[in-house]
Amino acid sequence: MRSQLFALSLLACASLTAGAASAASCPASCFAAEAKAPSADSSLSPARKQIVAAAQSYLHQISDCGGTGGEKLGADLLEAIYKSALQGNYSAKTMRANVRKANAGEWSGPWSYGGLFSIAVLQKAGMTGVAWGVGKPVGRAPTWGHKGVQAGDIAVWDGSNQHSIVEKIEGDVVHTIDAQQECGGVLRKTHSLSKMAAFYVGPGASAPGTSASSGYGGDPTPAPKPSATPAPAPAPAPKPGGSSGASSSGSGASGASASVSPISGPAQNPACNYCYANEVTSAPALDPSLSKERRRIIAAAATYLHKVSDCGGSGGEKFGADVLEKVYSDALEASIWKPSLMRSHVRKASSGKWDGPWSWCGIWAVAAVRKGGFSDVTWGVGHVDGRKPVWGHKGVKPGDIAFWEGGLNHHDIVEKIDGDTVWTLDGNQECSGIMRKKRKLSNMGGYYNIAND
Repeated sequence: MRSQLFALSLLACASLTAGAASAASCPASCFAAEAKAPSADSSLSPARKQIVAAAQSYLHQISDCGGTGGEKLGADLLEAIYKSALQGNYSAKTMRANVRKANAGEWSGPWSYGGLFSIAVLQKAGMTGVAWGVGKPVGRAPTWGHKGVQAGDIAVWDGSNQHSIVEKIEGDVVHTIDAQQECGGVLRKTHSLSKMAAFYVGPGASAPGTSASSGYGGDPTPAPKPSATPAPAPAPAPKPGGSSGASSSGSGASGASASVSPISGPAQNPACNYCYANEVTSAPALDPSLSKERRRIIAAAATYLHKVSDCGGSGGEKFGADVLEKVYSDALEASIWKPSLMRSHVRKASSGKWDGPWSWCGIWAVAAVRKGGFSDVTWGVGHVDGRKPVWGHKGVKPGDIAFWEGGLNHHDIVEKIDGDTVWTLDGNQECSGIMRKKRKLSNMGGYYNIAND
């Protein structure tokens, strides 16, 4: 409690000293998409008014524009937000430089900070029973959909997985205060209520059974548009028609095991070639010293390659819709998998931004390790359960679940590491596919040691 009160005092001090970004010091593009302030809602409870007022106090206080020495405007304030929201999980040694750095493009820290901002707002408003875990609020339970949401709640949006503070609701229009917007700023926005995936109630007591060691991660990967001259397919692509599932010994907490029969592979369909233009075409040679448990994870993940795609399905569904639904039911904790709410989103073939309640890269990675024999690992509300995260990349091995720096918080399976090059097996890639990629080890935000060795 003492450390949290100290962090809250930092928020108060930082908010007094941070300068305001304005059109005078920053390009008009930083504010061009900002929404106008809605009229105040006099019917709100005092606690909800307090949350909304706390969020409003951050408007224009942080920006990549207007700072000095290569740092953000409001760098002290943003660092105070991290310290308060993350509590004991904040590591100045590994995070401080990225948190404070002014960026000219994609934010390069270990997380996007929209969710951390939302938690800091609740804390500033006196809701000290909440914190930010590994990418998700803890101390509150999520409510799926938008029924019952009010101003002062934390909203989570379809596709982008953006977290924001609800300021007012007028019909299908939701006025919000959002962090990490244009120029890295805190701005007003409007969203469609129908696009709200879930929300966390702002006021109220802490939810039972939560802790700041929980977390979440997913990556909203848009499907690419076909070019006029698609690149040749370096790997087989899905064939139009139905999808084939995998048999398993249960779902949810029971999990899949290494005995699950492989999913049959699709035949090549030239119309889907463009989906695989960025795929790594050949599998790397595995390290001979790799344990059999880790080899089993990699082999299980590889059975899913090219088995799901937005291209090649029928009836408006993905190719491999049965496969992806099975991934969800195997990986998600039993209390979270709700077929009546999620099934149509999971199976739907998308032509752009995926519109389900989550991106599914992490869900797939968990399903793969469960298929590889680790049935004690599950996917909670957007995070890996059953293993604690390790920050950075020291000690990571093939077979682990890695998550990557940047706004998308992408999760995948590590296949091989050679110097700064990491071969990975990834879900929710181009065309919502499952394919092999290469990444830089230095861009790894952290990982989960699945084999516990």
